[in-house]
Amino acid sequence: MTAPAGRTAARCGSGGSTHPQLDAALREATRQALVGLDGRAADLGVVFVSSAHGTGIRAAFESLADVVPARTLIGGTAEGVLTDGVEHESGPAVALRAEGRQLFSEGVVMERAVTERVMALSRAPLEVAQGAG
Repeated sequence: MTAPAGRTAARCGSGGSTHPQLDAALREATRQALVGLDGRAADLGVVFVSSAHGTGIRAAFESLADVVPARTLIGGTAEGVLTDGVEHESGPAVALRAEGRQLFSEGVVMERAVTERVMALSRAPLEVAQGAG
């Protein structure tokens, strides 16, 4: 993908884990996702944790910024989490999508593009569910 003049291409990465320990699962998913960002911090991180991780979820989300290096983080729980093309509905699972939006040459972050991407990601599970029927 070639970026328009004055901009650099956006980068993204994703990671997932079914490790039974939530802190280990988050670290594993983060390591995988950062590969797509060449090890750099993300501008946006979207984390989904299966409800099978139970009572540890709240504490994990409260310290999420210590584990996932992202300027903005969004986290939520889910009954089913997609990792590596497999939906995990009954066991522990974590999925992380990390987006790295590069800066305009003037140094302004592409906030609109990030916002549009968040909106698209938030609609994606609904669209997949509707398309499956």
